[in-house]
Amino acid sequence: MAFDGNGNWVSAFSAVADKDAGYKILASRFDNIFIADITQGFDNCVTRDGQGIMQTNTNANNYRVINVANPTDDKDAVNLGTLNTKDALAVHLAGTETITGDKTFTGNVSFSDADVKENFVALGMPDYTSGVTISSNYEAPSNGYLRVQAYINGGIAYGYIDGIPVYQWFDDGNSRGTSFIPIAKGSIWTCSVGFEVQEFYPCVGG
Repeated sequence: MAFDGNGNWVSAFSAVADKDAGYKILASRFDNIFIADITQGFDNCVTRDGQGIMQTNTNANNYRVINVANPTDDKDAVNLGTLNTKDALAVHLAGTETITGDKTFTGNVSFSDADVKENFVALGMPDYTSGVTISSNYEAPSNGYLRVQAYINGGIAYGYIDGIPVYQWFDDGNSRGTSFIPIAKGSIWTCSVGFEVQEFYPCVGG
């Protein structure tokens, strides 16, 4: 019988039951029932020296697994001490990773892949120290922002990005208006009328 499914070992052999039933004391009966039962039980055990290994998922029954060593391979278990240190990043140093949900980063975050870096800063803030004066039909060299200033005397100022109107400003008097317009790398800015100042600012880090 060995284990009963709940971790309890129950022998199918009973010397008292044999006596009460009138069975003779036989070595073959002892070996074939009792010893075979013990063998089956031991064969189903996990041994401390690693000879008996897991064969299915294990339920810790809401208990902790303690004294777990620091991981060295991708499939090693991770202890809390490792997760609480920078060494936790060593679990995944390469390959494709997907990050979902809200995450907070502190300190410097570096990207070695240029495409990943460019996409990451696509909606970043303008680098106000790197602005350049541009003219109409300007192709953005990176993701960034257009700074346009319009002078209107009772008219309309407008421009296009890749042929799509993106900026319009109406006024009935003499005044100026300034806007920052996001533009993607490779897109073309075309000025129509009414702009005094046209500048391009790349995204920070772009």
